[in-house]
Amino acid sequence: MQTVGDIYAAIDRAAPFASAMDFDNAGLLVGSRTQPVHHVLLALDITPSVVCEAVEKGVQLIVSHHPVIFHPLRRVEEGSPVYLLAQAGLAAICAHTNLDLADGIGVNDALAKKLGLENIRKLPGDESGLLRMGELPVPRDGGEFLRDIKQLLSCGSVQATAVPKTVQRVAVCGGAGGDFALVAKEAGADLYVTGEAKHNELLEAAAVEMPMAVCGHHATEFPVLAVLQAYLQKAFPQTAFLLTRHTREPYTVI
Repeated sequence: MQTVGDIYAAIDRAAPFASAMDFDNAGLLVGSRTQPVHHVLLALDITPSVVCEAVEKGVQLIVSHHPVIFHPLRRVEEGSPVYLLAQAGLAAICAHTNLDLADGIGVNDALAKKLGLENIRKLPGDESGLLRMGELPVPRDGGEFLRDIKQLLSCGSVQATAVPKTVQRVAVCGGAGGDFALVAKEAGADLYVTGEAKHNELLEAAAVEMPMAVCGHHATEFPVLAVLQAYLQKAFPQTAFLLTRHTREPYTVI
């Protein structure tokens, strides 16, 4: 029988928790390593709806990307995700920046593969180690490829600082990667795809004529869940790894 500790160790092998950035709070955040596990629910965020779904499905562990505890807690209020996890006896493993950085099964490798890129690699000059670069098999019309991105990522909108005439070399960073547009430019990308960007970051990208496509935080990180699911299912064939049905951007595009 698998335990929470076994699942933790498998994730740690592919995306070492020690590699998480200093500001992060990744790891086993709720529960015991010795707890037996038959069913695992995978999600980007642990919300009350996700916890309720876990209870309905008889899950013992939730593996999420974003930490369910990020800032120090002064209280655990009734109805909060942490309260509900403890009440239901559920464990929570959160793989955040360590999963962003991971090769192969990481957030940014998964995003690059979802967009159909080949020869996926880290960017020269990217000290963070987050960004990935790859090429499309053949050059694509820029506007056409941006529309394809919207469909591939099932995002409500794509905000582009410019529409490139032709796209083949693409840099990506899932989540909040707007501050890396200049790094993508220096690496020779035709297009940079990320999840969210601040106003000044959009202005900086436009000023250097770097086409940056902003597609939504959730949309650019969601592809990693299927990759992580496949990795864990192969490692633990007798354990059921389920994807949450409660996953979407926390807003509606009108």
